[in-house]
This record gives sequence, C-alpha cells and structure tokens, in this order.
Amino acid sequence: MATLMRMSLKTMRSSRGIQQTLVAGAIGVDSSMLSRWESGQVPDPKNRDKLCRFYGVAPRDVIWDPRAEVPAAQSNA
Repeated sequence: MATLMRMSLKTMRSSRGIQQTLVAGAIGVDSSMLSRWESGQVPDPKNRDKLCRFYGVAPRDVIWDPRAEVPAAQSNA
C-alpha cells in the first residue's frame, strides 16, 4: 500500500508546473482567491472538494493551512 505524503496547495500546484490562473479557472474562482488559499486561508467545503477533484487527492492528503505546520526538526523537541 502506497503512502501519500500530505502537501500544501501551493506545493501541489508548483510541483506540477501549473499556474494559479489555470487552477483558478478550472474550479471557477479568481487567482487572488487561490493565492489566499495557498497562503493559509482555508477554502469553504465546496471549493475544498473542487480543489481535491482537480488535483486528484483526498481532503486528508492536503495541508490546508501551511502556517500551522510544525517543522520536523522542532516536532521532537
């Protein structure tokens, strides 16, 4: 069974070489809204579902607020 590493929205997008305008257009929002989500504002459930379908991931596989992450080196302190 493969283990999927959780990723932030920005990491998912940039690792695929996709521009914000493409993702935003595909899910029906403007790129400034996507930018806010990538910066830590959590999208509403409807848009979370759209983003998950776009990227082909489950909601549990997304780090919705990258500011809340604790770096691995600090988590064992």
